[in-house]
Amino acid sequence: MTRSAHGCYLESPDKNKADLNFLPETEHHKLFSSPVSRPPVKIAALNVETGAGLRPEEIRKSKKGVHYETWSWLTKESSFYFVKYNTRYKIWAQTLIPMRTVRTLFFGQGFFIQLAGFILVLTGFFILFHMLYHKEAAAHRLLSYQAVHDSLTDLYNRAALKAISYQWITRDASPFLFLFIDLDNFKNINDSFGHALGDKLLIEVSQRLKQLVPEGSEIVRNGGDEFSVFIKKEPAGFNNSHLGHRIVSEISKPYYISGLKLRIGCSVGISRYPEDGAGIEQLMVSADLAMYTAKKKRNNYAFYNSELQEIMERKTLIEYSLHTAVEENELYMVFQPQVHGDGTIHGAEALVRWESPELGFVPPDQFIGVAEESGAMASLGAFILDTSCAEFRKILDACSDGADTLNLSINISVPQILRPLTAEDFVKFIKGKMMDYE
Repeated sequence: MTRSAHGCYLESPDKNKADLNFLPETEHHKLFSSPVSRPPVKIAALNVETGAGLRPEEIRKSKKGVHYETWSWLTKESSFYFVKYNTRYKIWAQTLIPMRTVRTLFFGQGFFIQLAGFILVLTGFFILFHMLYHKEAAAHRLLSYQAVHDSLTDLYNRAALKAISYQWITRDASPFLFLFIDLDNFKNINDSFGHALGDKLLIEVSQRLKQLVPEGSEIVRNGGDEFSVFIKKEPAGFNNSHLGHRIVSEISKPYYISGLKLRIGCSVGISRYPEDGAGIEQLMVSADLAMYTAKKKRNNYAFYNSELQEIMERKTLIEYSLHTAVEENELYMVFQPQVHGDGTIHGAEALVRWESPELGFVPPDQFIGVAEESGAMASLGAFILDTSCAEFRKILDACSDGADTLNLSINISVPQILRPLTAEDFVKFIKGKMMDYE
């Protein structure tokens, strides 16, 4: 760029072409015209002071154009300019719009009507968006509530256990009691009067639980007739047994539903945080063990202790080992004599015994019940019948004359009796062992 006594001009990027023609400058702007146009057309009135702070050569190097407002001698009024140098064609390009046109477009006749319409439409969109937002938020809150609440009793459901335990264990970390409650004889109500009445009974039970537990407690319906309760541990010296007794007593009171007087009981297992478990899973296992202990007596409660864990572990090991005990010949029969008052022998009672390599001698009162619960009684019962008859036959054959009058007594469990085995099938089995029967 060069400057004379009268003004300044732009150098043309094309050295073979003439520079931009110099035009007389005014106090506020300089005028330029393009020699590449035919005929030359004045393309810019670049205000030296307000032209975005850029000189012509800086505009030429810029990838973006420069826009500004100044007075134009072409339009004889204030105008809006956009100036950019086209590097491909090596020419200057400009857009010039009189500000009067700009004002007419945006602020002319009808502007306020258009503005009011625009505001009205914008307000309508805002109201619609606001309504949709609140409707969606309400639906989201409803779905979130339903996800963690039981639809029947409006208590927390099992899915909420994790969140509740996080609140009680991780955040508060204060000692508390965890109760596992199972209703006794509820199945009989459902089977006798239908599920609709059973649902009404569950609602009544949940209402009683809400009134029984202290303020700040959380009640969860695990499903079916099972409930869990989080209760803040009372200060030292408070008798926690009173709470278990009160729950059992209140739940066992009569219910008057649909003109009927109903009675149910409940078994309550109680575990303590952190003594009986550091996490919710361990607390649930502990409370469940205590609940099954209480269920043996029915309509009772029990606290967890370490002995219950040992008993359960041994029971689990017995159940696991019992399935292979018959195959590994770990079971055997003994015969206890049955004697008349006069000293003569009436017969013998067949008794099964188990000597386990891992568990040692396992008394019948420990494994017979496990066999009945686990479904292993079918194979165990078949072993008892078959082995008792076969071995007692050997005893009779080895005895003197008159031994055939001896009697053999065999204990039959309830699951065996309930199996579809007819009396004729049993008689055929006895005859097959060459034995008489009564």
